Amino acid sequence: MLRTCVKSMRGKLLSFAELLFYLFTYLMLGVAAHEYLHYNVLKMLGGEGYAVFTWFGGMVVIEKVPPHPWGMTLVALAGGVGVGLFLLLAAYWDYISKDFEEMTSELIVGFAQLSYGLFEGFFWWMPRPEYYTWAQVAGSAGCLLGLSIGAYLWIRKGWDAWRQGTL
Repeated sequence: MLRTCVKSMRGKLLSFAELLFYLFTYLMLGVAAHEYLHYNVLKMLGGEGYAVFTWFGGMVVIEKVPPHPWGMTLVALAGGVGVGLFLLLAAYWDYISKDFEEMTSELIVGFAQLSYGLFEGFFWWMPRPEYYTWAQVAGSAGCLLGLSIGAYLWIRKGWDAWRQGTL
């Protein structure tokens, strides 16, 4: 009985460690891809600039604004929306293949990127102090939404396994 309990606990801890690994990986890669998309769309629309990375973030410094009337909005939308949609598509693929640890981390980072990207795209004109405050709120709300959906699907997976007697 004790051996079964320890084995079950070991499996849960390994599953949680896998979730944390994927979460950290997608957070780091997501920042780089986010800025890369901003930079590429800026260049495609005729703007000039460069990307700057810090330990846990980054930004594209715009030296020449794109001449297109919607240029800044498209540049701002590109990063978070592009990465967010890609990660949500990957989460759907992992849901189908029943990899719930990776799916949950993709949902957390994907919804955070998507909500931050939508905020960034439509409110890039705000004064910087208010922008940074509300951008963090938007990203956090997306993160909580992804965590809620991922936790629900993960718990449902355990419930289904328990009902079928495979847990």
